[in-house]
Amino acid sequence: MLFDSHTHLQFPQFDGDREGVISRLLSADIKVINVGTDLEDSKKAIELAKKYLGQMWATVGLHPNDAVGQNFDISKYKKLAENDSVVAIGECGLDYFRTPDDDKNRQKDIFLRQLESIFAQTCRYIGKVRRVNTQYTPNERSRGNFQLFLFCFQDYVPW
Repeated sequence: MLFDSHTHLQFPQFDGDREGVISRLLSADIKVINVGTDLEDSKKAIELAKKYLGQMWATVGLHPNDAVGQNFDISKYKKLAENDSVVAIGECGLDYFRTPDDDKNRQKDIFLRQLESIFAQTCRYIGKVRRVNTQYTPNERSRGNFQLFLFCFQDYVPW
């Protein structure tokens, strides 16, 4: 068995062959986590996870590049995270690669609000950090049982 911890099979790019891709995954005994990047996308990830119980799981979150332009309502994400198919919060984090300086504070604010929901519900998150350097230092390490899958890492982060 293989496990892909970060897929986006709910994305429109798979609309033409989603069932074929999933069929090939299942026949190869590959299990996946479909990672949500905004509210609607997270809902679609959950729908797939419900359809393929025991083969797929989902996450809910607002991608850092989408955070600035969205009206972020944490209660809607928390409600989605109550679903049994949801295994983490994410894709969230900080991504300053294409973010103008004026938008970085909003991105960080939304990320910290998503972190708060993690401790209330799942204690797991899929985090993205890109071009952030030492600004990525939220105090999650002192909160006890915490699981992190960090990707798209660039530069040094002091742990």
